Amino acid sequence: MKKTWIPVKIASVVIVLLGCGMLLVNTVRAHCDTLRGPVVLTAKAALEEGEITPVLKWVKKEHEVEVKAVFQKTLAVRAKGPDAKEVADRYFLDGDPRSSASRG
Repeated sequence: MKKTWIPVKIASVVIVLLGCGMLLVNTVRAHCDTLRGPVVLTAKAALEEGEITPVLKWVKKEHEVEVKAVFQKTLAVRAKGPDAKEVADRYFLDGDPRSSASRG
């Protein structure tokens, strides 16, 4: 009788482990989608240097014009003071490079 319970116990453990694994899948993110990822680090450097070219390696050709325009607006707003710089940087970093890079 004990031998029939072993497969049931093993199956139960496997089901529990698979269930836990499925719960963890929702919390996994790609490194490049974070504010410490390579896209954002490149964008931060580009904002400090005032040069968009390094960011464009992450952007599809069809989105380059849009990203360049937002970058120029971001630079203009950054010049208005530290608070404006912080808001402009956040707008650019949260939106354009990462979303444009992930659109394809």
